Amino acid sequence: MVVISRLANKTGHGFHHPSRRGLHTSVLLPVVIVQEHPHANCRFYVEVMISANVLQLKLDFQRMLHLEAENQNWSFKNKKLNDTDTIQMIGIKKHDIIVCQTTEEQLD
Repeated sequence: MVVISRLANKTGHGFHHPSRRGLHTSVLLPVVIVQEHPHANCRFYVEVMISANVLQLKLDFQRMLHLEAENQNWSFKNKKLNDTDTIQMIGIKKHDIIVCQTTEEQLD
């Protein structure tokens, strides 16, 4: 599993910018677990576990994901995520870097 952590911002790999909906945080995730995908047209996939303090995960695959995979066959839809949800990203390789943008709602 690759865990999304807000602690990545303290290493200088993430940044904050204001938003009308909340605080957006870009987090770099090293891919450490890659398995063979059961489908023949997909080479690899990785499961990303969402941490409890992230309410929603949005990925812009063209701008936010920088991968050198041969088969970038993504299967992901924006949705509300729980701390036990996983996302399958298909077509990435073991040492690729995933850049995820998390949206955290401002709570009163």
